[in-house]
Amino acid sequence: MRTLRWTAVFMALVCLANPAFAQSTPESVAEAYVAAIRTNGLAAAADFIHPDELQRFKVMVAPVFADPGSPAAKGLVQAVFGPQATVESVAAMDPTTFMRGFMGFLDGQLKATNTTVGNVQILGAVREGDTVHLVTRNSTAVAGMELTGLEVLSLKPYQETWKLLLSGEIEGLAQALKAKAAAGP
Repeated sequence: MRTLRWTAVFMALVCLANPAFAQSTPESVAEAYVAAIRTNGLAAAADFIHPDELQRFKVMVAPVFADPGSPAAKGLVQAVFGPQATVESVAAMDPTTFMRGFMGFLDGQLKATNTTVGNVQILGAVREGDTVHLVTRNSTAVAGMELTGLEVLSLKPYQETWKLLLSGEIEGLAQALKAKAAAGP
């Protein structure tokens, strides 16, 4: 009986220590998301986005990089994904790698303007079916000036945790890039 009790205690401790068994909340995921971006740059965002949204992002943005005969597309591919990237290698990227590369490029652009991500304060949560919308107050520093604003982060369950949905700003960015690419140089 004593062995059974110690085995149960040991298993409980293992489960609590293992992140796969830890209960995450939308709030804890949102806080980890912002901390990861602050520490590792925008490319870290890809690890927090729902896989369906990663795929949707690639479908929205990839056409901008898709014309193998266009010198503009080749230049854009190399500017965003690195000098070794080709139209074909970008098309073959899995959605997570694609977003990581794209967000890494944006991170470089933000750093060039001396923009840094500040703190996030979660003000409240609204449930909509299986989606949770977090109302947040965010701070960002741009060229030494601190800006604050409200934003909604939407999350939905995925496996043992929560993953973020794309924001309206990301969708708008994808549409703007497509329109710019369609207009030509």
